[in-house]
Amino acid sequence: MRRRELDRTVADLLEEHIGLAGKALAVLRRLVEELPEPSGRTEAELARLEEEGDRLAGELIGAAAALRRPPAALAGGGAQLLAQSLDDVVDALAEFGARLSGYGVEGPLEQALGFLDLLEQAVGALGGAVREVRHGRFPEEALAAVADAEQAGDRLEREALASLYVEGIDPILALRWTDLLGHLEEALDRCRRAARLLGALGPGR
Repeated sequence: MRRRELDRTVADLLEEHIGLAGKALAVLRRLVEELPEPSGRTEAELARLEEEGDRLAGELIGAAAALRRPPAALAGGGAQLLAQSLDDVVDALAEFGARLSGYGVEGPLEQALGFLDLLEQAVGALGGAVREVRHGRFPEEALAAVADAEQAGDRLEREALASLYVEGIDPILALRWTDLLGHLEEALDRCRRAARLLGALGPGR
């Protein structure tokens, strides 16, 4: 028996929040292209997206609370966990952008560009997951894609750290990139958490 379709307002807000993460990634791409002198306009756009994420998280929680018969995955704090996970993705991306500008690095680390690729894969898959649960289907392929991206991110982080902490590398630069990569890894982790919570909205979950 197929689970009833997800409430339209809740699904719309989920898609909008995931779309916001996609916009943040596009801004980060521009920020990287502007190195070593990123424009203040790009940084301001990231801050605006972060504020928009806070607003959407509140609206999602409110929309779920207004449902007469909310799915079990959205009841008992479930909606707040899902909203917070999506908001954390945007926050981590915005923090990466702010620190990238503040640290004054001259160019992107190769692995950081790889992280952005993986994040685009994960965010795109989250959007696919919402489309599936919107119509009462379990988003198996989308969740697998997010899991694959998160695991690839773990490998990429190990590779990056191994390349940073070698003789001849400026230790301050190494520490800064370690911090920067941590925010990208956090964004991927939050994508994985959001994917699991979205999966709980699928049939039989």
